[in-house]
Amino acid sequence: MPPHGDTWTTFFRAAERDRRIGDLLVLAEEAPSGKQKLEAHRTAGLALLACGQFALARTQFEAALKLDLSDSLSLQQLQHLSRPLSVPTRKAGQPRHVFLFTGHMIDKKGRSEPRFPWRKEPIAATAIARAIQEQGADSEDLAICGGACGGDLLFAETCLEQGLRLELYLPLQEPAFLTASVSFEKDLPEHVRDTWASRYLAVKNHRLTHTRITPDDLGPLPEGSDPYVRNNQRQLYTAFSYGPENVRVIALWNGGTGDGPGGTADMIHQAEARGAKTLVIDTNIAFETKSKLMGG
Repeated sequence: MPPHGDTWTTFFRAAERDRRIGDLLVLAEEAPSGKQKLEAHRTAGLALLACGQFALARTQFEAALKLDLSDSLSLQQLQHLSRPLSVPTRKAGQPRHVFLFTGHMIDKKGRSEPRFPWRKEPIAATAIARAIQEQGADSEDLAICGGACGGDLLFAETCLEQGLRLELYLPLQEPAFLTASVSFEKDLPEHVRDTWASRYLAVKNHRLTHTRITPDDLGPLPEGSDPYVRNNQRQLYTAFSYGPENVRVIALWNGGTGDGPGGTADMIHQAEARGAKTLVIDTNIAFETKSKLMGG
């Protein structure tokens, strides 16, 4: 069943108060009643309008009108948006670009088809760092990613080294997340120590990192929803709230469909559909080419 209306309202008002536009957009989709969904789309539209994201604001007012054709506020705002509007200048503290990462975890022990073997970590780290540097990332930019071992943490470490602010999004409460996505058993030889848990903590505790635990910020997961899909949507909507033209998606991807919902393929598809620039590090090429050069 959908979240109780009072519970949803509590989380929605907190997102509105803190101006978390990405969260408003996710919660608008999760609203438990038509009346709340209508209000949510209008509220998100006004928030987007205030920060100059006119195209995204228009989609929210149009969504509201689909629920109520006589909604006067949405009609007024769409009339306003139909006139030429000046492009707002970037406000102080607003990122120049938003770097959004999606990509594979280190393989779990016993994975039938290797995708990101532990020994490929240095190759992936170099490729991710190069992609970030080639985009001219600096301290004026914002980085968004999950916290899983492998691509997420390699991206996070590089961005922090470059001085970017980092928002780390967790789909589950931290203990459950660490078990599922960081500290699981990997196919490591005896002489190789698993350091991913300590690296996660170093990223999380960095002065430039802000950790966002999705169930704490959005409330209980609606029945039938997937926490990883929800977390991906939150990252996407947050990034796009700064303007699709400012989003740079970096993906560490083998081109496959993934092991379940909320994967890399889905995030790339949604990002490209919204007009974001996407840079794919093809692991089929990167990992295999390097192995041949090294004789492996």
